Amino acid sequence: MVAPTSQSPTFPDTCWTLIHRCQDGTVEERDEALSVLCRMYWLPLYAFARRSGLSPEDAEDRVQSFFLDALRTDIFSRADEHRGRLRSLLCQAFRNQLRRWFRDQSAQKRGGSATHVPLLPNDAENQFQAQLADRAGTPEQLFARAWALTVLDTTLKRLETGYNDRGQQQRYKVLREYLPWNGSDGSTTAEGAESAGMTPGAFRTALNRMRKEYQQLIIEEVRSTVASDDQAEVDDELRHLFTTLGL
Repeated sequence: MVAPTSQSPTFPDTCWTLIHRCQDGTVEERDEALSVLCRMYWLPLYAFARRSGLSPEDAEDRVQSFFLDALRTDIFSRADEHRGRLRSLLCQAFRNQLRRWFRDQSAQKRGGSATHVPLLPNDAENQFQAQLADRAGTPEQLFARAWALTVLDTTLKRLETGYNDRGQQQRYKVLREYLPWNGSDGSTTAEGAESAGMTPGAFRTALNRMRKEYQQLIIEEVRSTVASDDQAEVDDELRHLFTTLGL
């Protein structure tokens, strides 16, 4: 399956809107934006920390500290949506933080900041073990894979929300098993059509429609993390995503 390229002129600017709110918003807006960024991108940073040799506890502390420090040290003030990619920005900033931490071992204790950011998921280490621990590679390579998985996971959640809003929850549950880039070769089966309560022809049509929507949502999700006016960077980031996943 060939990875999609972006041709759409419209896209959500969610990630960079959050960055701008971290820079210029009210205290409440900054805290909320930072919380959303943490929920979206904790796994790539956690994977980087674990592959760098940190224990699960230290890795969680470092990721938590990174987001808490983001406002105090204005990490995001150096972010410019017209200059680069959010993936590269976060990886470089986190790498620098870990270097400082390894140098002076002055890790921030939990609860040491007045700014509230939700802790990582209770099963953070379990998610890491299930998805990434057995993968070979450097911290940067593991970060890239976790980033790609995060993009696909976020996209699937958006896709599911759309189907739920249309009252098609069961159709989504059946069709998603046949999506490309979701652990499937995309082939249809009579069993799938039967499970969805559809004829084989209607099933193929519905699956094709979902594939197109899924591809477009992937494009939009990637687009929201790179320079908004740079089409070449969007396509390059899409290639990077699918190459990282071996697709």
